[in-house]
Amino acid sequence: MDVGALRRDRDWAPVLLGLGLAEAVLLTLGTFAWGPPFSTWLVYSIAWSVLWLVSGWLARRVRFGYLMMIFALADMLGTAGNIWYGTGFAFEALHTLAGLITNLQVPFVFHLGLTYPTGRIADRPARWLIRAGWLLGSLYAAGIVSTVRPRDCDRCTRMIVYLVDDPAVREAVRTFGGYGWTLLLAAGAVLLVRRLLRAGPRERRLHALPIGLSVLAGVFGSAVLLQSVLTPLTTAVFAFSPMFPLLHVTLAVALPISYAVGLLRERLDLAQTAAALARDNLRLQAQVVEQLAQVKASRARLVEAGDTARRKLERDLHDGAQQRLVGLGLALRLLAERLPAGEHRLLDEIHAELQAAIDELRRLAGGIHPVVLTDHGLGAAIRLLGDRAQVRVLVADDLTHRPPPPIESAAYFAASEALTNAIKHARAGTVRVELSCAGGSLLLRVRDDGVGGADPGRGSGLRGLADRVAAIDGTFTLASPPRQGTDLRVELPCACSSSKTTPSSSSGSSPP
Repeated sequence: MDVGALRRDRDWAPVLLGLGLAEAVLLTLGTFAWGPPFSTWLVYSIAWSVLWLVSGWLARRVRFGYLMMIFALADMLGTAGNIWYGTGFAFEALHTLAGLITNLQVPFVFHLGLTYPTGRIADRPARWLIRAGWLLGSLYAAGIVSTVRPRDCDRCTRMIVYLVDDPAVREAVRTFGGYGWTLLLAAGAVLLVRRLLRAGPRERRLHALPIGLSVLAGVFGSAVLLQSVLTPLTTAVFAFSPMFPLLHVTLAVALPISYAVGLLRERLDLAQTAAALARDNLRLQAQVVEQLAQVKASRARLVEAGDTARRKLERDLHDGAQQRLVGLGLALRLLAERLPAGEHRLLDEIHAELQAAIDELRRLAGGIHPVVLTDHGLGAAIRLLGDRAQVRVLVADDLTHRPPPPIESAAYFAASEALTNAIKHARAGTVRVELSCAGGSLLLRVRDDGVGGADPGRGSGLRGLADRVAAIDGTFTLASPPRQGTDLRVELPCACSSSKTTPSSSSGSSPP
């Protein structure tokens, strides 16, 4: 039987439980045909099987739980052969099957003990011991059912595979099984002790009791079997050994309960660990979100501080150095009017150089932060860029309200960088700039008909532009296939509104 397939199909667990409980009820009704003490033993055996069945049901989430349920069903089938008696092939076959199953209880419990808690064989020594246990158990069961045991009642059904009617042969089989299982159970107990000593703190905490009881069961089983070999065979059911009741109490009550409790504790521990991990993940996610928000706010503050510094520097140049140079030019002009006409040449040259310096200072100040952007807004500043460009620039401005200063600055410098690339690298003839607002975002699109092939990774201008846009939580998209022009799109968060207006253009026409 594929226990793994049963475990994967959750509908099999209720089926096994239902079959087991129904079989237990039928067996209990059948015990009324027997008197004590045999009926007492039968009820005890049924209760033992039900305990294994329920314990396996509680631990059904793992493979080991299904093994426990299968063992319980098999054990109840063995008990059935001891309850229903009669003549004929059917009763003899049932009694023979019950004898085989009853004598295979030890290898089955041995298998369970060595594969706890997963139901899988963990190492090579356990595999060899389990194989030896099933081989010894099969040989012992076959030997027992094929030899005549001493009759202790007049209602015992004959087995169909009785081959030898010789007590000496049966005694030899019993001696072989007793010595063999004494050695195997002792070896299994040693293996479990070694496994427990090598286990980690968590495994010891969760599974020390079940493994410890398995070790005790192995020790008791070895002692019982050894004593039964060394004492004469008796016909009394409970008289194999004075330790027999203690062994049965250990196996029938403590062992299955400890297995179920250990597996349930493991599930509870896993659930607690998962809950702790979930709490840690939520806490870490909250910290990451908070840190990300702080980083975004910090980047936005840096951009705003940079724009503020640009505006201040532009004002300082305009109101300070530029005004002084303009005043110096006026002074030179007044000085030239007072000199004779033939002596104006040197002053005119000085005045021309001074005017060139003033123009360069104005261009420098405009590059730092244009006055027109502050005074007249984004559309006017971009149109001024187009007027100064060496290519045809068409500007479509659909904005009806001015965005915040950081958004305006980012959009302006994005348009400026795109125009610079179109002129210097793309060899474009026409550049189209579109400004609009949709969905709470300012949309800037710059297209040219140049050679394309722009790559942000090969230049610092576009890369810096992408960083600036990202700093204020915007998006930057660039499409520039070779020989097909460049299409740059920038989307910036902005609570602006837009109503369609007639596009304005530096050339007097709207872009197509």
